[in-house]
Amino acid sequence: MEYMVKCSFCGVTYFVNSNSNNAKFSCVACGAINGIDDIVEKITVQSKAVVDGDDEDIHFEYYLKAAKQGDAKAQFKIGVYYDKGKGVTQDFVKAVEWYTKAAEQGYAKAQYNLGNSYYKGEGVKKDETIAVEWYTKAAEQGHAKAQFKLGVCYDKGIGVANDELKAIEWYMKAAEQGHAKAQFNLGNSYYKGEGVKKDIKEAAKWYAKAAAQGHEKAQEKLIACTNML
Repeated sequence: MEYMVKCSFCGVTYFVNSNSNNAKFSCVACGAINGIDDIVEKITVQSKAVVDGDDEDIHFEYYLKAAKQGDAKAQFKIGVYYDKGKGVTQDFVKAVEWYTKAAEQGYAKAQYNLGNSYYKGEGVKKDETIAVEWYTKAAEQGHAKAQFKLGVCYDKGIGVANDELKAIEWYMKAAEQGHAKAQFNLGNSYYKGEGVKKDIKEAAKWYAKAAAQGHEKAQEKLIACTNML
């Protein structure tokens, strides 16, 4: 049975699967500020919907308070708000400002997003070399999307010298975490023999993993490999 509850701090209303008269409920933003992140995450996973129309504005203000106090997660969240124009006017420059604050504290998601900002030239002058630097920092922390993008950069020689072996290394790390595009690209590497010995059977294995996640090109390549085996 679901119960409608209110955040004890900001008043945002949402649904959870259990209720207690003695429970102190908190939304994610307020939880981050008040040091009850573990409780917040459990409640958030259970939440079905937020019903207050102004919840984005409320969350933004509370995240902003935490961000100004140096909380890396909150700084990242504020960056996302500005990046996506979520609850505030879209502002790529401010997004980069907050991503940078969080990234410099080692927050992997912010490092990846900051890499994207430099890669695309959004909110900052386009600089693929700096993009690679931030992708690398996030990738080394196990961020799958950053590992994939780093693989692409080495594969295509974007912001760094072309290096098929390093491209394979990073594709493999992301692919092993279930990143479909990395699995597809890894399949291509084995199919073409780029950076690794040509191996249709191994290519088919990675195409199959990507195809199972709905990657259409991988599905087509898998059929081609099957006909060759």
